Amino acid sequence: MHMAYGSVRRKTAQSLLYFAEAFNKKPKENMHILRTDLASVAGIATETLIRTLTGFKKAGYIEVDKQHIRIIDQAKLQLMT
Repeated sequence: MHMAYGSVRRKTAQSLLYFAEAFNKKPKENMHILRTDLASVAGIATETLIRTLTGFKKAGYIEVDKQHIRIIDQAKLQLMT
């Protein structure tokens, strides 16, 4: 229900936290996630997801490179959910 009606930022944060838990990753460990897969789980367009990830990166919540995402501030992401 939350994924269907939540904000884009909330959906993205929830999806990142979901994948981190599913992959058993601790903060600051690399996660290899395709942007299309992350967008699909979040229920948003890939382009929207990429813009949201850029915002999270600028805020210091995550680090992103071409193939990996690292959660830097898990507490801030959890506050969005």
